[in-house]
Amino acid sequence: LAAVVLPRLTSHGAAAKRAACHAQRGNLEVQAELWHRNRGVWPAAGLSDLAADADYLPDGLPVCPVDGSAYQFDPATQRIIGHQH
Repeated sequence: LAAVVLPRLTSHGAAAKRAACHAQRGNLEVQAELWHRNRGVWPAAGLSDLAADADYLPDGLPVCPVDGSAYQFDPATQRIIGHQH
């Protein structure tokens, strides 16, 4: 029974982590757009300026739930880069 149930639970956990990464990317892109609208410049590539301002990220800068890596912002495309899980 465990041989059947355990792989299914593991795959659902991985799918949930990918969905959380996607949601966090979207939230970070919205916060970057707000930063640009309020300040006239895009945030730093590492998003350190967003993380330093609790008005934008009150819980701090999240890391990817899939692999624990940092999110990077590309001001040319106004998108979070990488994290194509």
